[in-house]
Amino acid sequence: MRRFFQKTEGFFLRNRESVITFILAVACIFLYSFFPVSTGPQKIFSNITFLLIIPALYIKIILKKKLKDFGLQAGDWKKGVFWSIFFLAILIAILYLAFNYTDLAQKYQVNGYAAGDFRFFVGYEILIVGMFLFLYEFFYRGFILFSFSKKIGMWAILIPAGLFFIFSLITNNFNWENANFLVLSLVSGVIAYKSRSIWYSFITSLVFIALMDAFWISLNSATKLK
Repeated sequence: MRRFFQKTEGFFLRNRESVITFILAVACIFLYSFFPVSTGPQKIFSNITFLLIIPALYIKIILKKKLKDFGLQAGDWKKGVFWSIFFLAILIAILYLAFNYTDLAQKYQVNGYAAGDFRFFVGYEILIVGMFLFLYEFFYRGFILFSFSKKIGMWAILIPAGLFFIFSLITNNFNWENANFLVLSLVSGVIAYKSRSIWYSFITSLVFIALMDAFWISLNSATKLK
């Protein structure tokens, strides 16, 4: 038993920053998943606090590092553009097959106002969807992925994706409608890792979600006209 504690202590001392970062990441996910909110503004404030403000303060004050080292930079734009186009083409093909050959179209939902007004749709996708996607990209890819990528390389992509999947199961939010976010967490991880930036993964995710919503609206409208 003493030997076990000595090894555990040695592991912690060698990987103190990684262990503390992982604990903080799990705590933030737990808090934003279960923090009691009753209104939209409260949910927005909760997400901004736990997914952006706390990790950013931890990076700047505790780690004393620059935010650009956690994905807030232009990075390698050639790799960013290449991998974004590559994965976006694959995701669009999967989206087409899913909507036409599964029951996803019946289970998927789009905001009612966005589905009925093009201007609201554009504003909704850019402002609302874009804001939450940016928070997810900064937290899961910027904060978590880049915190571990220097130690374990591409395997770090699995850490944020795994945490997202586990907490989706715990909170009963994993279903057909949200399965696209699990796929995006893996795709975004590759894009961010290759480009060393979260901007390309953010844009890829935003374009894909907007296309998914637009495709559903178009398909639903065509069905109603028949």
